[in-house]
Amino acid sequence: MLHQSVFLHLVLHVSTVKLLISETSLSSVPEPIKRINDTKLSGFHARIGKSASDGKSKIALYLNYRIGGSRGKQRNYLLGYHGERELKEVRKEVENLKGRVAAGEDVTETRRLTLQRQFVEDSSPTLAKLAEEFLTRYIDVNRKDPKEVRRMFEKDVLPVIGDMKLKDITRRDVIEKVLDPITDRSSGTQANKTLSILKQMFDFGVDRDLMQGNPITTVKKKNICSGQVILATPL
Repeated sequence: MLHQSVFLHLVLHVSTVKLLISETSLSSVPEPIKRINDTKLSGFHARIGKSASDGKSKIALYLNYRIGGSRGKQRNYLLGYHGERELKEVRKEVENLKGRVAAGEDVTETRRLTLQRQFVEDSSPTLAKLAEEFLTRYIDVNRKDPKEVRRMFEKDVLPVIGDMKLKDITRRDVIEKVLDPITDRSSGTQANKTLSILKQMFDFGVDRDLMQGNPITTVKKKNICSGQVILATPL
């Protein structure tokens, strides 16, 4: 069997070669070679970029596969870059991915959806952020008693649901964590006031595209003082 260096020397005129992808084969790739296809894992390959000022090339590792049979869509799944991950771990991931692809999963689409969900999760504002924007841009401007409203938020709202993501807040959260405790201390009137302000705040959030809908639109004031909040529609 030819030594890797001898093999590479014999194919200097070829831009793509088939070779075991290893630390040795990737450590010094001749300039003409732009792609190395792995000899053990089909679809696993390395793409060699242009040489940088230090003479080194950035090498991207990919898994090429088809989803939906021989005429299906061809995908190139980026695994990472040489030097940033251990090749041993990359190979394990390739084997796992190939198994999932064989079972019919489009792993590229799965990753796209995962990243999309993570982006939404990371960028979704909390109730505290909405509350501060609402208080500053609406209450401070339109109410004669902004300090009283701020005290209400600081006492009954922010401590219990302030850290929650707006996309996760439900009517039940507002009822059980905010309104019921106020009613339980025999402050039905205050519970009604809080409900009214929260409805305004959530509508404000919808108008400013911070959330998709108002979670407490159907909660009725007249049912709060009884100690049991009744919804217009089932939870």
